[in-house]
Amino acid sequence: MKKSWHTDPIIFCVFASWAVAFVLIKESLAPVGSFTPLAFLWPRMFLSAIILFALLPVIRESMRLSRGDLMKTVVIGVVGLGSYHLLFTIALSMTTPVDTALIIGTGPVMTALWMPLFKLDRTKARGWLGVVICFATVAVIALSGAASEKTHVEWQRRLLGDIIMLVAANCWALNGILCRKAPPHLKPSAITAWGMLWASAALLPFCVWGIPGLPGFGGIFQQNWSAITATHWGFFAYAVLPASTVSIIFFYHGVKKVGPLHTIIYQNVSPIITAAVVFFMKGTRPSVVQVLGVFTIFLGVYLTRTSKRVADVQPIDP
Repeated sequence: MKKSWHTDPIIFCVFASWAVAFVLIKESLAPVGSFTPLAFLWPRMFLSAIILFALLPVIRESMRLSRGDLMKTVVIGVVGLGSYHLLFTIALSMTTPVDTALIIGTGPVMTALWMPLFKLDRTKARGWLGVVICFATVAVIALSGAASEKTHVEWQRRLLGDIIMLVAANCWALNGILCRKAPPHLKPSAITAWGMLWASAALLPFCVWGIPGLPGFGGIFQQNWSAITATHWGFFAYAVLPASTVSIIFFYHGVKKVGPLHTIIYQNVSPIITAAVVFFMKGTRPSVVQVLGVFTIFLGVYLTRTSKRVADVQPIDP
């Protein structure tokens, strides 16, 4: 398909919208904002699924599933989307948006680690160097960020948040591989819509009753809905519409136009945009380690992705 002049600006806007979403979701979550993480998560997932289904006829994609395809979308939804969004939301409430953008940016490296288990491409020596660089960078970012916190409790919370976010990045990488192995007649946008629906069903018990033993992670019934401000409702709407639905449609449009490798290049601008938004909203400057991390993670991802054929890319939907 011929590339249009507006393809690259659209792809840039997609990744920029996800970079902004990291900050807005963080601001919405308790103890900073009004939402408890689980009360934010489930309505967002369910509404995103409904809106995606509504958009499928607009982009002329079928939502029909055969009996054989049903279980494939259930696995993608529960394993790839449900686990990712649950861990992402919990981790973001514990760590910073910039750390989040940097760690999620290692997704292509995580994909390289999973691919041999699914009998796909194997990573070569050049790629393993990229893996080591990315993991070493994440470790330095997590430890230095935790050490900058004022109390021991905050130190533990941020470090744990970075670790959980690393697991979330692995779940998203696994989601990309599962989507790649889906039948060709299943379109990515339809897979995402069905996956969001199954993920909502799987997450409903957690989000209704909360997670026992984790203070601050009460469910929908524990949420004080009257305490949510208009600003935080606006942030929630942004997370549902631009970040989780419209941007996904445009992302796959970009992949179809210019290919996954060209599209994913724009992922590397996400931490920069996230840091700029944090500075604009909070006046917080990124640390030297975070700035250096942008370049070293880019190097690690570049080495990994150029060591073998690239065929599977999924968006870093926040």
